[in-house]
Parts: sequence; C-alpha cells; structure tokens
Amino acid sequence: MRKITVQGILVGLVGTALVGCGGSSSDSSDDGDNGSSSATLSGTAAVGAPIAEAPVEARCEDGSGFLTNVTTDSDGGFRGDVNPDALPCALRVNGGTPQTTLHSWAETGGTVNITPLTDLAIAISATIPPATWYDQDDRGQRVQNLSEARDDLLTVLRNQGYNVPGDDFDPFRTGFAIGDAVDQMLDALQASLAANPNIADYPALVALISDGNVSVLPSAPQAPGGGDDGGSGGDDGGNGGDDGSGGDDGGSGDDGGQGGGSGASAAACMPDLDQEGTEIELQFRTYQPLSGEVLGDVTLQQTIGGMVNYKGNTVRVMNTYTEMNMVNGLTTLYGRQYHVLDRGALVLRSYGSETLPSEGAEPTVTQWFEPSFDQRFDLSPGQSYRQIYTTYDSFGGSDPVYEQAMDYTQTYEGRETITVPAGTFETCKFSTRETGSQFSAASLNWMSVEHGIGIQSGSRTSDGEEQITTEMLSLSINGVQQAP
Repeated sequence: MRKITVQGILVGLVGTALVGCGGSSSDSSDDGDNGSSSATLSGTAAVGAPIAEAPVEARCEDGSGFLTNVTTDSDGGFRGDVNPDALPCALRVNGGTPQTTLHSWAETGGTVNITPLTDLAIAISATIPPATWYDQDDRGQRVQNLSEARDDLLTVLRNQGYNVPGDDFDPFRTGFAIGDAVDQMLDALQASLAANPNIADYPALVALISDGNVSVLPSAPQAPGGGDDGGSGGDDGGNGGDDGSGGDDGGSGDDGGQGGGSGASAAACMPDLDQEGTEIELQFRTYQPLSGEVLGDVTLQQTIGGMVNYKGNTVRVMNTYTEMNMVNGLTTLYGRQYHVLDRGALVLRSYGSETLPSEGAEPTVTQWFEPSFDQRFDLSPGQSYRQIYTTYDSFGGSDPVYEQAMDYTQTYEGRETITVPAGTFETCKFSTRETGSQFSAASLNWMSVEHGIGIQSGSRTSDGEEQITTEMLSLSINGVQQAP
C-alpha cells in the first residue's frame, strides 16, 4: 500500500469488469511504517444528523484510551489510535452538535461506528444503560453476547418496518455516510421516537430496552402517499416512474427506480455477471493523456467461480489471468478476487484478492479488507459515499502483515455517453478519492449501463491533473464478442 504504480492502476481498472472501481493497489518496494505500534479505530458518529465537533473517548481493556485527543468532524467522522494490545475498547461520543451521548464497542481495529443502534445493542446485551456500562470494570464481560443482541435489535427493526440495508449489515462495523440508506434509517428512528407519545425521549427508550423490553421500539414512520400522478419523478429522471409512489395506482410507478437521462441513478450500472462459470475477456489500452504516449495494452481473462470462505467470510471467487504488454516488457499475473454482489442493497462488497506467480501456485501477495470495501450503486447524481476501512497486505504468506487505514469517498457524477476504441457506451460516471497514511489517489471511472463493466478510467493527481488514461479495446462474454 505504499505507492500507486502503473500496474496497480491497470489492475484496479480491469477489476471493474466485476469487482468495481475501488480497493487500493499496492507496491511492496516501500515498506514504510505500517502501524504495528498502534491500532486505528475510525468510523462515523451520527443520530441521522452527524454528531459534529464532539469528543470521542475510548476505555480499553488494559485501562488505556486513545493515544491522542479525538474529535468528530463536520460529517461525524472520527479516527484515533490505541495500543494494539489494549483492545477491545468501549467508545463514547459525548457532546458536539447536536449534543449527544452514545456508546459503541470495538473488538478489533478498523471501522467502528457510534450511533443509537450501537448504543441500543449494548443496552440489550449489558442489561443496563450504556452510560452505566461504560464506567463498569466488567464492561467486556457484559457484552459477551453482543452479536446476538445486535441481531435481535435488527430483527425488531425489520419487523417494525425499518429499511435495514442488506442481510450482512452490522451497525458497529459497516461504513456509512450521511444521507445514505443507513443514515436514513437512523433518521426514521429519530422521527418515530419524537412522534411516539408513550416514550418521553431517547434516554427513556434506552431504559426500557436495557430492562429487556426490545419490543417497545416504535414503528417506522409511514411514507406519505402521492397523488394520481405520483410524487417526484417523471420524464426528467427523478424518483419513480409514470405513476410514482403511492397515489391511486400505488407501487413505485411503471418504470420504478430512477428515470432516464443524466439524472438517472447508478443502479443500472450494478455489475450483473456473477453466474458461476461465466467467462469474460477484456482488452484495454493505457496511455498518458497529455503526450498521447501509449504505455501498453492489457488483456484480462476472468472466470466466475463458486462460493468459498475467505478470511472468515462466505464470498464468491473470481479467477483471473492478466497479460500486460507494456513499454518495459511483458508481465503475466494470475489471481483470485473475492466479492459479494448484494443486489438487495445495491452494493458490491470486495473482501480482497490474491496474486499468484502461476496458475494453482501459492499466493505471493494476499490482500484483504476489514470491513469489506464497498462500491455502492444506490446513489443519485451528485451523491457521495464515504467509507473508512483497513487494508492488510501479506507477502508470501509470512509476517509482517502491512496494515493501513483508508479513507475512501465515491461520488456518482451521473450518466454520460462516451466513445472508446471498443465503441460508444452509455455509462455511469464515478469520481473517487482515497487517502491512506502513505499515499493519496484520485480517479474518474466510467462503468457501462449494461453489465456494470469498466469502460474507461483516468487516474488523477491531488489537484485534478489527469496522469494515466485506460480505455477498453474489446469485450467478450462466454466467447461472444460484445457490441455497445
């Protein structure tokens, strides 16, 4: 994870055939200090609205806390380091705007959020209010069944009509951004609580929950009905179709989802080539846009495999063969990529990859993400998603394991029709920015409306200057050449 290379950019792009635009490519030539002396805890503190400018505290198993003062930013994001041997740690956000006290729990480094959902899960598990639990010396023992408590909470939320995003959603570990589906669920919970005459306020709800009364969670607010013509939507690409949501005809409209045009959502670019046995071959050309100098051509062959276990996760494996005919010579790589396509949540979750010297050999590089690196396709034009996650690299299967906390932002720019050597394609355009402790990278990526395949990518400097452009030359699926 030390620096971005031409090879890394290419692999990152051609991975968009299925595994999205994200996940960092690395070069082992600069090892750097990979944080073995500390563990990073980072995430988002929010009640729906972000909890801004609030101090975040940690009480860890060995009695220590954050190594430096930690405060949330304007989006509720925070990041701090603890001694790696200090984990697990209880977290508390206390103050800020809006003024709030909430709690969370981190078993390991990586993403950990602080929201009413983490607070309520702790109340269920500890059977005392989280504010009391936080000050207890036996707080770790009191949350030994936290996973079960979390699952119970999510089950009740679903039964009460809340839109819980995805089967693998974890309030503690799943990264989210203000305005996304997770945040909207938090907003709905706050609105339901405010409208409930039987529960005075949030502390009263916590008291009831900690006494074992999980069923008192208020029902999700009902969406207002539309009219004969539906709510938003229509010809300009808003939400809904001809009939919209609600109204006389109900449902979500004839066309559903988002309309057409530049205002259409990214859902149409969700990758769909995930059937076991599917074979995909892509060819790309990479060049420097300012000089026009061609750097080389890349051929990528991908075969969709079955479901396997990777780092404790049930995922689909994709076997890859990459041939890079660059100006400095020919390089071939074998690899395996691990992912889950969550179609219900419109999220592509990447769990990591392995690089092999030859087919069937032991990996020379193993990379994995905690939590999963997510690319979202539920975004509207101009909407962004921020995720903080940790990436781990192991070379030759031996220690040391290089660890780096990553801060990734993806923005859906809207629909765009582009022409590359392979033809003219309607695409979804994404801009991304990723920062780690040892590098910063930015890019633009265009993914096809059909199949969600990467058509073009451009890496950029921090000030927006385009460095390398990669364009598709051809695409075949199961041996059949594809036309736009």
